[in-house]
Amino acid sequence: MLLSGCAGSSRTDEDYRLKVANSVEAAASAVGTARLATAADRGNATSAYLSVLLGEAEKDLAGAQETFPASP
Repeated sequence: MLLSGCAGSSRTDEDYRLKVANSVEAAASAVGTARLATAADRGNATSAYLSVLLGEAEKDLAGAQETFPASP
């Protein structure tokens, strides 16, 4: 999966790696939330709740994509 976007420039390769790791962690968290929401959809959660939860996960994933650093 390719993510593009801009974050502040990276001064070093290590700085770039840390920014990438943070972006990937944020994306993984958003995906994990969405997976849990779909697993919870076994009649125990309302559709309104799941809609909001999935919408927020989508926004979080988009935010992670936007902050994915450009190549150093």
